[in-house]
Amino acid sequence: MKLNKHIMAMNLAAVIAFGAVAGIIAPSVAGEDNIVAYAAVTDGQASVQDEVTGGQVSFNEKDNPDLKGCDFESNGDGATVTLTAVDKKAKKIKFKAGTLKVGDKEYKITSIKKGTFKGSKATSIDVSALELEKLTANMFQGAKNAKTIKVNGAKLTKKSIDKNFVKGLKKLTKIQVVAKAKQFNKIKKALNTAAKKTGNKKTQVKRVKK
Repeated sequence: MKLNKHIMAMNLAAVIAFGAVAGIIAPSVAGEDNIVAYAAVTDGQASVQDEVTGGQVSFNEKDNPDLKGCDFESNGDGATVTLTAVDKKAKKIKFKAGTLKVGDKEYKITSIKKGTFKGSKATSIDVSALELEKLTANMFQGAKNAKTIKVNGAKLTKKSIDKNFVKGLKKLTKIQVVAKAKQFNKIKKALNTAAKKTGNKKTQVKRVKK
């Protein structure tokens, strides 16, 4: 039976207040019509353990120094997140690790949302530390100054590479792919097709070791 989110939200404060005294578990409301997480009540405070799909993830930049200016959304599986924003002023964007640390837990960054690079001034974008499962249409849209983009090709297939993932990036001259030779050869054709969509005839695809 589905429960109305608004009714649940109205009653959540009362539940938490009672739980603070009784020491029971209080529900956390998220999403349109379902309870997505539970957390033990301590001193009247309830903390969400798992984010709902599409929910913004809060994190401490001190624990993730290379992710300053970035935003993330939960994928709803309790293990992975999607990159939704980067530091627009950075001339170079490079991820040193493919994970986001939230408290004692680490989440893998497995995807990039369309619009993430809107307004970015970066001339170089290196997301090769991220084990991206797909290169989706217009995922780098807005990165008008990008001359080089580096991605990790380890988990990519020819079907998971959208031909428009770098569409319209007219200053782009290099698409670098970190992958073993055998893996690179499997996806090279799809990458070359995408390179033709930049609007720059000089855009080249090249395999790199790291």
